[in-house]
Amino acid sequence: MDLSGLTSVTNKDQLAAWMAENLITPVSPAISASDLGTIMQKMVDILGSGSGGGGGLVMYDVKSGNYTLALTDKAIDMNLSALNMVTIPANSAVAFPVGTQILLTQSGSGQTTVGGDTGVTIHSAGGKVSLRTQYSWASLVKRDTDVWWLSGDLGDTEVPPPAPDVKINLTYGSATTISGWNNFLLGSSTTPMSLDTAAGGVSGLTIVRTSDGTDGANAATISGSFGNADFPDDVLATQWYVPGHTDTLSLTISGLTVSNQYTVKVCTAETDESNSTTIIVVGTSPNQSSHPMEPYPGAFEYDFTQVVSDGSGNLLIQFHGVTDTVKAVLNGIIISES
Repeated sequence: MDLSGLTSVTNKDQLAAWMAENLITPVSPAISASDLGTIMQKMVDILGSGSGGGGGLVMYDVKSGNYTLALTDKAIDMNLSALNMVTIPANSAVAFPVGTQILLTQSGSGQTTVGGDTGVTIHSAGGKVSLRTQYSWASLVKRDTDVWWLSGDLGDTEVPPPAPDVKINLTYGSATTISGWNNFLLGSSTTPMSLDTAAGGVSGLTIVRTSDGTDGANAATISGSFGNADFPDDVLATQWYVPGHTDTLSLTISGLTVSNQYTVKVCTAETDESNSTTIIVVGTSPNQSSHPMEPYPGAFEYDFTQVVSDGSGNLLIQFHGVTDTVKAVLNGIIISES
């Protein structure tokens, strides 16, 4: 078969004429697989572009993660179980021609929301910018530089519920465990531990001991009652301490959502009447806070609010004393979304 004439075909009418002339039954010589592939690609190129006034052949590109539109996009299908985002880039980054139309469908159960980079304006009925439900569809049309219209089966944007609290009880040896808490054992703490929610579900967070000071973290026992709803008295049964200001206990918590804010509650205890302990929670700089402990014996709670993780979703908790004679004791940690 002579395919030389196919290269000059640019619209559907020319394609139809070429096929009528060349694809005569029986085809002689027999068409090869390579030749058939070339012909099919030409059909996709022409029909997909809408040349000749046709509506075009829609070829959906399935996405399994948040997606930023590209110049070659014609139809995008978002197939995710979690909430997801389609981003329209600024004209300075991707110069879509005015009049560009992109079809958008949501085949997954996770709601798809359309957003624009800085400077991009999206107009839609009622200001809605999310597909309503699974199998909804919409159309994006570029009407002007950095101005897009969105229309279709749109609905209110879903807001993900706050993540449940994650409670961590620092234990040692054969300490009694606490129901509803992650009982983080000192002896195996250099292996990352997956953390459950207070209700027993999977939180997606992990914790690992990344440093225990030059002398190592140890267990200590503090007597007395904590008397706090956030931390039960059982948290005081056993806990970790570092022996002085030259030693630092570091815990890394991973799996947090990068842009979200968290509250970190820390339970500590004193063994003597001195301002002996400093707690530091480190996230995105300058999102770092520290608290010296109360200057008398007992157990106390310190709250760190509006904490944001670093760019990898990690949070570092550091704990050390300010003298060499008094133990710095860390009992438990609670993490929740602010």
